[in-house]
Amino acid sequence: LAGPTICYDDFMSQCTGDLRTQNASNRSKGDSKPRTHLGWYLFQLLMVVTFLEWESRRIPVFALARSGEFQKLGPRLGAAAVLHTLFVMWCKFTLLWRVARGW
Repeated sequence: LAGPTICYDDFMSQCTGDLRTQNASNRSKGDSKPRTHLGWYLFQLLMVVTFLEWESRRIPVFALARSGEFQKLGPRLGAAAVLHTLFVMWCKFTLLWRVARGW
């Protein structure tokens, strides 16, 4: 479920389109296949979609926040609810990033 954060060198190698450098660096790290493999990327996208759908049905954090229920919680439970909301938001942005990047 890794998000859109990559190091600057990887970002620049993607911008220049130099796939030989990417493949060589991946092989030097011990990877047999390049990290841009489409099947693995689609699997990660499917996992994010599945997890986001499951979490949205299990705890509707945005509906609870909008209704004001988070304000009625104690400090510890409220902090846990806020952190869970931030995690669901991170998953939503990860989904958007992966769809846009795969486009």
